[in-house]
Amino acid sequence: MRELVPALRKSAAIDGYEDSYMTSKAIFLLAPILAFQAATAWADDGLTWGVRQDGEGIVVAYEMPQTDDQRLFFSCDFASKSLTVRIPFFKEGMKDNAVTTAKFSSSGGQADVSMKLISDEMGNHFEATTTLSPALQAVLRKGKSLTLRVEGETQNFPLAAGQKGFAVLAQRCGG
Repeated sequence: MRELVPALRKSAAIDGYEDSYMTSKAIFLLAPILAFQAATAWADDGLTWGVRQDGEGIVVAYEMPQTDDQRLFFSCDFASKSLTVRIPFFKEGMKDNAVTTAKFSSSGGQADVSMKLISDEMGNHFEATTTLSPALQAVLRKGKSLTLRVEGETQNFPLAAGQKGFAVLAQRCGG
């Protein structure tokens, strides 16, 4: 912004316009654009909802595309309607098979999922094999943001880009 204002002042003086008027107008017009770009840069961490489906099931994961970096993972087997939920997690002192409750919430309500800590080739993560309850369906399908609370940690996930995958989860795996 500092570099832009002197350039505008110089341009305004050359064109014969009043210096302060043009500078004020430029700042007024550019401020919302610059603020939006700054906000977008903070929000754009490269993570998005990935959806993969075949004849046997579907995976909906909040992830970095084309990597194994998944922050939240839902997988449903169509035949059994079994839902697997996986959350990467590490906390000093937690032992394998420790049990906890993950609290999912959005404007659609709240759903609690009992999970177990597993250490394997994918690292430490909480995992649950359950069914897609009506409460969890509502949480995933309604609202703009999903809040996950587990072991004193809170994470937020945008919901919009996952809605097509969550719709299939609800249709094919819902209770």
